[in-house]
Amino acid sequence: MSVHLSIKTVNMDDDEVLFVAGMAAAVVTVIASSRLDSAGKRKRHTTWVRPLFQRRSEYCAYNLLMAELRKSDTDIRLTVKDFDELLSIVKSI
Repeated sequence: MSVHLSIKTVNMDDDEVLFVAGMAAAVVTVIASSRLDSAGKRKRHTTWVRPLFQRRSEYCAYNLLMAELRKSDTDIRLTVKDFDELLSIVKSI
C-alpha cells in the first residue's frame, strides 16, 4: 500500500498502516479523555485574565476621549444627554 504525505510518498504494508491508524486513534482518545473530568463530563474551562486586561476600558483611548468630552460640555455641540441618546441609538446598530 502506498500512502501519500504532503512531503513524500511512504510505502507501508497493511500491518504498518493498521499500526499507524491505531496509534492515531490512541492519541485522539487520550486528547479527548483529557478534556473530561472523573465523572465523564466535559471540564469547565477556567480563564485567568491579568488585572491589566480587566481594567483595559480604563486605559483605552476611546474611553479616555469620551470621558474628556463628557467633562467639557462646552467643547461639543451636543449636550451630554443628547450625546448619550445618540450613542445608545448607534450602539444598537
